[in-house]
Amino acid sequence: ISAQMIGIMNDFMRGVNAKVCAAEEKRGHKIMLSVRLPRDIDEIKEYGFDARTWAAEKIIDAVVVTPRWSSCDSAMPIETWRKELAGTEIYAGIETHINTQNPSSHAAADAVNGYMAQYLSKDVDGIYLFNYMKLSPVDNRSDAVFNSFSSVSEVLNSKRRHIIGYQDLQGIGIPRDTSRIIRLTVS
Repeated sequence: ISAQMIGIMNDFMRGVNAKVCAAEEKRGHKIMLSVRLPRDIDEIKEYGFDARTWAAEKIIDAVVVTPRWSSCDSAMPIETWRKELAGTEIYAGIETHINTQNPSSHAAADAVNGYMAQYLSKDVDGIYLFNYMKLSPVDNRSDAVFNSFSSVSEVLNSKRRHIIGYQDLQGIGIPRDTSRIIRLTVS
């Protein structure tokens, strides 16, 4: 991605921020602007995302750090984000899918509690649950997740599983880190 393309995205974000500021003035209260970004603060520049500039210029209020969408990541570098974007709220994003090999493998409540406990212990400002929703009136998949926690202490004292996850998307030309992927064969 060229500096020109990053400049285009930065100008777009400045424009969005200007609209948010105008809406704040009209409504008489703060409106937070947050962005959901892939986990690696350096690799995201490959997609034109310059979170450091957005934070430095106070364009954004919060960042949701996530893998892409088809896995949960157990090693997102929250500490790096916290250090690099001081003054910006940092949220850990937990996806509904656990792995890319089985698209219907949704994270159960105990796995979500494991990810939440892990990231809450890294001092995130909050947890962002992505695609945890009811798809129909009879869809109960997310109910167990929502009913499994109501406070940080409940999460930390809950039944939970800690599943090793990974980053499912890398920048162009950046080799995929497969060091945490374990292939099992049933014979």
